Amino acid sequence: MQWMIAFKKSTMKRFKPQYLLTFLMLCIIEVGFSQNTISYPKEFPKDLIGKKLCGQISTTGKMFGGSTAFLDLPVEIYISKDLGIYARYNPGEQFHENKWGETQKIDVFNLWKTIPRTDQYGDLIGIEYHYKVPQCDWINNSNHCISAISVYDFYGSHYVAAGKFLSIDVSVSSYSDANFYSGAKSISNCGQLKTQLELQKEKEELLKIENQKKEKLLKLENQKREQDKYTALKVDSLLSLQLLEDAALSYDQLNFTNLELKNKIQSSLEKKHENDTLFLDKETVLNYINYQIKTKNTQLLKLGEGEHEIIFNTTGKATNVDLPNIGVFESNANIPSIKVGSFDIKQHSKMLLKITLRDSILISSIYNSGCDKTLYIDKHENFYLKTKTGLPTVYVAYNITVDKQIVKINKAYKQEKQINGVLVESKNYNTVSFVKILKKEK
Repeated sequence: MQWMIAFKKSTMKRFKPQYLLTFLMLCIIEVGFSQNTISYPKEFPKDLIGKKLCGQISTTGKMFGGSTAFLDLPVEIYISKDLGIYARYNPGEQFHENKWGETQKIDVFNLWKTIPRTDQYGDLIGIEYHYKVPQCDWINNSNHCISAISVYDFYGSHYVAAGKFLSIDVSVSSYSDANFYSGAKSISNCGQLKTQLELQKEKEELLKIENQKKEKLLKLENQKREQDKYTALKVDSLLSLQLLEDAALSYDQLNFTNLELKNKIQSSLEKKHENDTLFLDKETVLNYINYQIKTKNTQLLKLGEGEHEIIFNTTGKATNVDLPNIGVFESNANIPSIKVGSFDIKQHSKMLLKITLRDSILISSIYNSGCDKTLYIDKHENFYLKTKTGLPTVYVAYNITVDKQIVKINKAYKQEKQINGVLVESKNYNTVSFVKILKKEK
């Protein structure tokens, strides 16, 4: 406590509030926790104090019919410097059940009895120390309880190694008490326990570091805000001189968002470019046409043959009064824009659609006749029974319903509409005609 008494008033005046608070808390900790150290008996194994021991213990119980049931359960033993001894274990582990629970804390060790241990020759090889254990608190500890504590102090012999070992019995519902023995092979050291004072000091140290970090961040933030004041003044000055692009780039140097200033720059840039109209590139036009086809835009398909100029506003919507619902862009990514730093100024745009029609595209010709003789055909689709100029023969399907002096011609055609070379519509139609068969060429 001497370091607290030596704390001078002059020193306190120089302390910042958060450090003074930390000091006062440390004083409380010093007073509150300095008296909480557990007095373990002198025969207690000192190497176990402040340790957490883990492992597996076993017990047995009688089943209906008299047979013996065996139970293995995981256990954790806490030997704290300031809380005493307590255990945690799970009797339901073997049945895949979570029945972990904590026992009462043993913080007073009143000797109940000692038992000398001798070897087979009657020589004293050690002493067992058994301590009184307070009654189990079944209400708060719910079937988890320490029923016995003892220390085995072995002096060593030809058969037993010297050492001090801790033995603890815990209650297990429907089974005999299970024994924990620190010297068992199934038990190991699984952690170092800190006292409440150590934990509290760590907490205060973390709090102190956190406060220092916050103070540092606050200082840095204040510095950035001061910088932003000068940057904002510079931006305002550039705006007044109509140096909009420079103002936009200077704005991007701000550390924190200034919505008022940002909106002012954005609106100024939009006003500057409000009359700009950009011709869309070929790829964007093709994307537009394909999107209208995909969404089955009938208004686009109704456009007649020739060239049509489509004008779009900054949202990608066509503004042609004579072409309502001609279609919008698929996404904002297709709307042209000017990039100035982090600012994006959407532009008006236009495209030229060239619509072409291809009609009477022959798909197939089928000939039928009641004539069963070989026929010849010329380039004008005249049919002959004989040829003196070497005309090619033609396949004519025999059809009894057609006059033998006539050829019935069935033709299939298609009509195509293209926009900038992209096929947007295709229609099929058929014609039927009749041609008289001639004897031979003239």
